[in-house]
Amino acid sequence: MDCPLISVIIPIYKTEATLSRTIESVLSQSFDDYELVLVDDGTPDGAGAIADDYASRYSHIHVVHQENRGLAEARKSGHKAAHGRYHMHLDSDDTMPAGALEFLAAKAVGENLDIIHGGYNYVTDEGDIVPCTRGYDVVVSGEELLRRLLTTTFHIYGGMCFSRGELWSDDVFPPAHERVTSEDTISNIGLAMKAQRVGLYDFPVYNYHFNPHSLTATGAFFKLAPMKRFFELMREHLQGCSLPPDEVEHLVRMQEVHFVGFYLKEIDMRNEWVRRVAHYADADFPRKTRVLQFLIRHPWLRRPAISANRLYKRLRGRGVSASSL
Repeated sequence: MDCPLISVIIPIYKTEATLSRTIESVLSQSFDDYELVLVDDGTPDGAGAIADDYASRYSHIHVVHQENRGLAEARKSGHKAAHGRYHMHLDSDDTMPAGALEFLAAKAVGENLDIIHGGYNYVTDEGDIVPCTRGYDVVVSGEELLRRLLTTTFHIYGGMCFSRGELWSDDVFPPAHERVTSEDTISNIGLAMKAQRVGLYDFPVYNYHFNPHSLTATGAFFKLAPMKRFFELMREHLQGCSLPPDEVEHLVRMQEVHFVGFYLKEIDMRNEWVRRVAHYADADFPRKTRVLQFLIRHPWLRRPAISANRLYKRLRGRGVSASSL
């Protein structure tokens, strides 16, 4: 078959109610040199049948059916089935803004880019669109992207990453048998380490639909073991990267404080890793990181502080904002 310029990969699991909306947002794009790869990850609802129906009506839509293996493995299956020069993820409860593929194709080809991180919109549960601008319009190196990924203020979603298909080798993904705290972070680190030219832009290429059951909205928390393993994997993936080791360790420690402070289910100061994170001594930590360390050391204050922070953001943007916790 002819190779399209772009493959859009949509993993599917329990999204019967939103899948058609997601697919239609791609079909309505002005750019047409693309294929759509739908990966049914063993979904128990009718979403798999919806995918098959679309594939029967559109020759550029392909469906992969598999047993449930989790998001990372579903994406991996999508990449293996894809034929495009560039690949992009889209979650099956989100949508693609008008003009997204045309913009991405023009930038990728015109600037000879390996990766593009575009802008995004939040779509509230009332349907209001909130643009999340970050002031980006620049081409950087893979090393600079890696540095930005390791900060706690550079927020991206997996769908905002548009990249050359050959970058998606198996080592980019977390191990198949492990469910980690942030699969997107592990994958984006692996991609950045392979990239030469990366475009960062504000043009919206992704609509993130507000989910009242999501981590950000509900304040859900992770257990200690998978979070600790996530940072072990992060350090393993960063071995051999081009950034100075001291800088890498400083940035990873900031991420540890951020995740433990905001997202660890229970703070147990008897745990050696939690105790170490709480007492990292780094004069270059920003004030937010130092405040989080204080809250980790005084866990009875942490939940009220987080609840107040989330309430403030909901009042300011009804559950959405350009910054993330």
